[in-house]
Amino acid sequence: MQNKKMLIFLGLFLLLAASNVFAATNWLTDIFQDASFDPAELYKDYGPFIDFVIYLIIFIGLTRTVFDRVYGTKGGSKAISIGLGIAMSIGLSVWGKFRIGDFGPIVALILILLVGIVLFNLLRKAGLGIGSAAFAFLIVYFILKGALPDVFVWLEQKIPWLGPILGFLVFVCVFLAIGAVLKKITGGGPFSGHSGPRRSFRDHIGEEMNKQRIKQARKDAKRAERELESAKKDEEKEKHELRDFEKLEKKEKRELHEIERDLNVIRDAIHKYGESPEDRAKIITKIHEIFSDAQELQGHTPKMQELLKEIEALEQEAVRNEEKSEAEGEKALEEAPDKDAAKKAKDFEERAADQRKRAADELKRLREELSPLMRRLQFYEQAFPQRIQWVLNALQQNNLVNAIKQIDGCIRYVKGLEEILRKIRHAREKIERDIKKQIHDTRHMKKDEKAAE
Repeated sequence: MQNKKMLIFLGLFLLLAASNVFAATNWLTDIFQDASFDPAELYKDYGPFIDFVIYLIIFIGLTRTVFDRVYGTKGGSKAISIGLGIAMSIGLSVWGKFRIGDFGPIVALILILLVGIVLFNLLRKAGLGIGSAAFAFLIVYFILKGALPDVFVWLEQKIPWLGPILGFLVFVCVFLAIGAVLKKITGGGPFSGHSGPRRSFRDHIGEEMNKQRIKQARKDAKRAERELESAKKDEEKEKHELRDFEKLEKKEKRELHEIERDLNVIRDAIHKYGESPEDRAKIITKIHEIFSDAQELQGHTPKMQELLKEIEALEQEAVRNEEKSEAEGEKALEEAPDKDAAKKAKDFEERAADQRKRAADELKRLREELSPLMRRLQFYEQAFPQRIQWVLNALQQNNLVNAIKQIDGCIRYVKGLEEILRKIRHAREKIERDIKKQIHDTRHMKKDEKAAE
């Protein structure tokens, strides 16, 4: 409403002023006369230079347009166009057989066209739209009206009806120029159909909301990407720990198999060669080697137990991270401008946190299942060297029957250890399957979250 009142007032003012357009005093001419300034004398004294400037503007504009269309906006084409423009301008202004002033009134038309185009391009780049043409016309009109009144006298003599048309164009251009300025300032205008500030306010609010949504979406996407990378690192660590656990497990199984094979060989050797002191001494040396191997077994179980603790600690850390992400999702939901998108992100976080908690609970249960097996394995490993020592004692006492009996006990111990390892392997494989499933579900869930954001 405020803009409409202003435009009505300006319209009435322009209607009242329109009748005085041609009666206005040539104020620029008065100023020039007071300053003893004569444009004709200026051109007479500095005609070649003025011609050079006009030629330069025309030729550079033409060559730039041609080169830009043919070769594109490259640095080389710009330099060539400037060089050609300067060369042609110097050639025409210095060695030409005529001056632009020789054309008489046509010079005014050239100036109007040239200055108008320059002003129009400058104002159009400033974002005034149709107002740039109106401003260019008004400025050119009043400059020429004050500086070159003879041109207008000549035109009115040749074309009597040109005066009223120019007066009407001045009125229209004033109206368009004012409207363009108002539109630029308020975002509305006389042809917008509604008030400028209201439209500008709605557009501003819409743009701000879109910016906030985009900013929130990017923030959520970065958080999802960061959490996905963190989850990948945790899962890779768990897989690495499980691989180390598997290596220790397989190493112990392989060593137990070798010990069992050696014990069977020694058992047969005692039956065949136990009576010979020399052969018995060789058997005792071999049993000492088995004793050393049995002692090395004792270091495997503590390492495997430590790996299980590290895996569980990684899982607990992952649970804490998911709970932290869930809390961040709740905070983002409160602050986000787009509640639906934030609600979806929060749902993803809750699902991921629940999944992690279930995986951690399952891992804890499996570890509790493994704990007695590990304790039993450790007990067998600690007791096994003592069994081997009993075999040595029996052989040193030349008690072959007791030695064979103790070897049979050692073989049963080895089989017991192998059975414990088999159960441990089954539990470990179940942990691996759960972790692989968790990796698959987590990655897909995070990817879905990122895609939704």
